[in-house]
Amino acid sequence: MGSIDTYQHFLELLQRHRAIMWERCWRYSDGDFDRCRDLVQEVTLHLCLHRDDLRPDVSENEEREWLVLLTRRTLHNLHRKKGGDPRRLATALEELSGDDPRQAARELAQEMIDTLPEGDRWIMQQRFDGYSNDEIAAALGTTPSNVSHRIQRITKNLKQRFNP
Repeated sequence: MGSIDTYQHFLELLQRHRAIMWERCWRYSDGDFDRCRDLVQEVTLHLCLHRDDLRPDVSENEEREWLVLLTRRTLHNLHRKKGGDPRRLATALEELSGDDPRQAARELAQEMIDTLPEGDRWIMQQRFDGYSNDEIAAALGTTPSNVSHRIQRITKNLKQRFNP
């Protein structure tokens, strides 16, 4: 973001949606104000670092979705670094999901995919994006059966990690 106008736009976005950020951090902190304040600072820093990803011509609803997604990702990453209980993470993500359960499921699946090693993450992201095993196999130079087995193994590992 090179221009002052774009930077000003980003500051206005933070001002408009600060209540959303505080609410999510408050829920995630289990009502601990100091922890909530620290989380808001981390989220704000993360948003600042990724502000170039936000186009200035998007709607307010798209801005809100971007802010909520990055807030959730930041909270998830902090949780992972801390080594917290995956069940608590799943519960927190459910509470933060809003009204659309399908959107919440997609976001949770994406959060889970983001925790995978690079090769597994690529395969699952392709599958998540709608590519068939044949298409993924062609890109990897392997067989569809191999891709199927890898997806089954990755899915089994994710289930064990996030739903013990």
